[in-house]
Amino acid sequence: MKLFKIKILIPILLLFLLAGGLLKSFFVSSSAISQPDLPLYHPQYYLLQRALLDTSLKENRNRILINMERWKAIPKNTGRKYLMVNIADFRMNAIENDSLILSLKTIVGKLYRKTPLFHTKMTHIVFNPTWTIPPNILRNDILPLIKKDISYLKKRNIRIFQTDKTGKRKQVSADSINWKAVSEKQFPYQLVQDAGKDNALGVVKFMFPNSYHVYMHDTPSKELFEETERTFSSGCIRVSNAIDLATYLLKNKWDKTKIMNVIKSGKTFTVYLVEPVEVYIEYFTAWVDADGILQFRKDIYERDSFPVKIIYQ
Repeated sequence: MKLFKIKILIPILLLFLLAGGLLKSFFVSSSAISQPDLPLYHPQYYLLQRALLDTSLKENRNRILINMERWKAIPKNTGRKYLMVNIADFRMNAIENDSLILSLKTIVGKLYRKTPLFHTKMTHIVFNPTWTIPPNILRNDILPLIKKDISYLKKRNIRIFQTDKTGKRKQVSADSINWKAVSEKQFPYQLVQDAGKDNALGVVKFMFPNSYHVYMHDTPSKELFEETERTFSSGCIRVSNAIDLATYLLKNKWDKTKIMNVIKSGKTFTVYLVEPVEVYIEYFTAWVDADGILQFRKDIYERDSFPVKIIYQ
């Protein structure tokens, strides 16, 4: 009878230790956490693994373990040149040959319009972009404002277009539309904001193909970068000092003087990168910085809340 009880208690005890992160620490030595000769994961994984040994607070240990799992999804070789957006840190870093070249503040998606996570390649840059208002923003944000005050369109330099059955698009007068009767779910028009200093995308946008229709761009609302928590967008990523980013990305093709001349012209102009640049849109609430200091950030999207036991599966 006693042996039977012991057999039952041992698995229960192991599960208890596992959930508390204690069992793992019993089996991890300093030699085990050193980066192997042929690493399987990104270097940050091993830096966090090392930091785990010096962390006793259970909550912080859990966050480290969760972020270690996130780093597993990042290629161990992120490329010679890449852009890394950390949503939780509200920052975009440009890395080249393992060196930080440029670090910019970002504005990311609202809590109910979260910026998605994905990896792609930036292919081109558009100066003085127009903005075709996406259906969800049009339906939820713009149409209610137009119905309240039709002059909103003129004030924001927004034009209306309609595409017929042959695929031909023509401009439509705002006065010809019965805005009270128009359907928000089946809106038959496209709204396009002209290029200019008041355009929602600012004077430059950075394009990289993805299924989410997300991109990086400038913004006329520069004052928002002074906020600590910058969840103000509808999913796209606004970058501070966007012209500096464009200058860096086009350094082998254009100089800043040429960029500024194009912007001053007011004309929409697209330029393709000599070589596409890797872009990582990620979410890290824990990492080790260049000085070896363990950094934590607020879990703004509440993605750290799943049970730690999932980490061990």
